[in-house]
Amino acid sequence: MQSIPVSLCTKGRFEIPLAAALAHAQKAGVFLAGKRLPEALQEAQQAVALAPDSAEVNAGMGNVLDALGRREEARHYYATALQLALTKQPGFQHSLVAPLKQRLAAEDDSAQKGHP
Repeated sequence: MQSIPVSLCTKGRFEIPLAAALAHAQKAGVFLAGKRLPEALQEAQQAVALAPDSAEVNAGMGNVLDALGRREEARHYYATALQLALTKQPGFQHSLVAPLKQRLAAEDDSAQKGHP
């Protein structure tokens, strides 16, 4: 069995919580696609708890809440995801920006028309 050099352990930064959060977010997406909303919500909540500063995780939570009809809560997560995508490593997250802006605009439009 090969061991990891100590220099890598002390100098590198391992993002285990983020990796776990992304796995939960992916499961949430699978449950969401299968219309298994309670399970999707549980997975999305675990993802956010592990990586609250992840744009992708926040966007996923927004999608689940939106599917549950909890649009005001969803809007909060979409706005957080957009802010993170624009400020935290924006070069890697540019693909999230346009869809998040569209989601927020759709939520604003729905609110103006009086839809819950």
